[in-house]
Amino acid sequence: MKKFLLFVALAILMTNPSSQAQASAIPEGEIFKIDAADNLKFQPTSYGVRVMYDIDFLALRTAPNVHSRLLWKIPPGTYLDVYETSNGWLYTVYRGTWGWVSSRYVIYY
Repeated sequence: MKKFLLFVALAILMTNPSSQAQASAIPEGEIFKIDAADNLKFQPTSYGVRVMYDIDFLALRTAPNVHSRLLWKIPPGTYLDVYETSNGWLYTVYRGTWGWVSSRYVIYY
């Protein structure tokens, strides 16, 4: 009985026009995608960066400014994917933590 109810619930969700409208609301080619569980995910841009070797570390921060909280100290030489940019800051992920790094201390590849 539980399997039947689950099947019916899934069938209703799949035919619900409002759930289909949500998936098509994101323009094609944007840096977002919706995975199988309907979670919004970032897609990497077409480029990445490497942390410069002549600094001690690159700060991964909660917001794109020097006053925001420090999340990680990223070591020199680390490669990062870029997901978004904002006024000289790059949105990336390091060791599973999402945050912002300054573009002053990276080399684009």
